[in-house]
Amino acid sequence: MYLRGTDIINLTIALIGILSCANMLLIQLVARRKDKVTLTYMVFAFIALLSYNICLCFFVLLQSIEVVVNYKVWYLTLILMGFGTYLYAIITAFVVSSYVAYLVKLPERARKGTHRALFTMLVLFLVILLIMQRTGNLVQIDEAGTYSEGPYSFTGHVMVGFFLLFNLVMLIRFRGNVSLRQRCILYLYIGLPILAIVLRPFVNGIFIVALSSSLSVSLFMIFSVIEQAAEYRQQELKNEQLKIDILLGQIQPHFLFNVLYVIQEICHIDPEKASEAISEFSKYLRHNMDSLSINSPIPFSDELEHTMHYISLQQLRFGEALVVKYELACTEFYMPTLTLQPIVENAVRYGVRKTSTGEGTVIIQTSAHPDHYEVKVIDNGPGFDPNARKEDGISHTGLNNVRERLQRICDGKLEIWSELGKGTIVTMILPKKK
Repeated sequence: MYLRGTDIINLTIALIGILSCANMLLIQLVARRKDKVTLTYMVFAFIALLSYNICLCFFVLLQSIEVVVNYKVWYLTLILMGFGTYLYAIITAFVVSSYVAYLVKLPERARKGTHRALFTMLVLFLVILLIMQRTGNLVQIDEAGTYSEGPYSFTGHVMVGFFLLFNLVMLIRFRGNVSLRQRCILYLYIGLPILAIVLRPFVNGIFIVALSSSLSVSLFMIFSVIEQAAEYRQQELKNEQLKIDILLGQIQPHFLFNVLYVIQEICHIDPEKASEAISEFSKYLRHNMDSLSINSPIPFSDELEHTMHYISLQQLRFGEALVVKYELACTEFYMPTLTLQPIVENAVRYGVRKTSTGEGTVIIQTSAHPDHYEVKVIDNGPGFDPNARKEDGISHTGLNNVRERLQRICDGKLEIWSELGKGTIVTMILPKKK
């Protein structure tokens, strides 16, 4: 085996292409967020690009081997490797073009039609490629065993150029559907191979087009995943803001107005008591605001204290009509913030205040078990039929939010038992840390 200077350069280019494929795979594996469509196209692009560079690598190595002229297996292998470089280059271009149609957010129907058109062109190109190879117009080996490109080998570059042109048209036509960063990525992907084709005559014998293709495809797919991760992060921030809006919605306006009205009335009768009420009210609001940024469990005692501020404000309004009892078998555990208070609020609004007299009792109960803690909120209100709960005309946003926070923050559960005329029991199950 004898490797010339150009062979070493071309072999290095093929190895760079293989390393680019490995980098694509690594980026996809470590990506925290994975879009299934992007993952699918990236896998196909990885397979096609890897096959392309493997063909290049073997092609270079095979040309450097001295063989007997009539060794047909060797000839066939060399032809297949040369033919494979064109074949996989076109397939790679097709895969990326199909992904571009998805990336520019074509309407579903238009995307399906575009994909069918691209697939039809791919099949047509492959048929033409096979005919050209069959007639010796793509790649060939003469009787002396010298490999050379056929008279129409440039057609393979034209076929790849078609897909690049398609990408350019899609980018210009739907530029408003992609971000500035995505447009730059696409221009880079389109521009590098075109630049390489222009420079190809000046670097005869060096696989400059192969190098540009490998780098442009791998960089395009890698930057697409990075851009997608940034979009997911932005969406997560929007979701967090939505959760904040939901939590703020739990501070019912009518509750605020009623509390302020009660405090105003107390100011004329007992200024000292009014001052205490304002202090309770400010502590209640502060905890709600502070809790918006907390995504980890807090001590039960802190959540209980916040709930007691709420209860104190409600007892200002309803006096002895609202009785709250505490049966706390344990308190040394943690729970997500803003989970106990919304349940107690539901017990007051839809339990105690819905009785015929507007009076009732709420019990806050805790217990420890081998693998979990339980927090129960029990009321002796009218209860409800759980099967008809969705049609009861009551908003259950508070309970649904509690259920989501329990599951997301500590893998906890929310269970509800109720029966008409027998009250309601809401149970929070909090797994112990292993």
